[in-house]
Amino acid sequence: MSQVIVISQDETRDSYEARLNGTHGKGATLGAALDQLLNQLDDPQTPLLLVRQNCPDHFFTQKNFERLQELQGKAKSSLESLSPMETTELRDLIAQEFRATIQRSDALVAQAA
Repeated sequence: MSQVIVISQDETRDSYEARLNGTHGKGATLGAALDQLLNQLDDPQTPLLLVRQNCPDHFFTQKNFERLQELQGKAKSSLESLSPMETTELRDLIAQEFRATIQRSDALVAQAA
């Protein structure tokens, strides 16, 4: 199964780019960018599309989102390192965020059906 990457081009306005194996599609919405990408492919397949948000929602809470950002920032800093307990917490939050991504994607599929 192919993996499509969709990124926001500009945080101030709706502009997205979908990428797959060197092919690009752009659009004002995530769906438009994905449609443009898939229309360029000789043999369009159904891609795996995971929807990750860079903000909290009902799948991944504000508290968890803020703590994840805090721990990731600390892990990237050369001044501080994570304690073993924080490392475990960071791994758990990443797993929770991944489950939230799957739930978010499932909800979009259910809405489309």
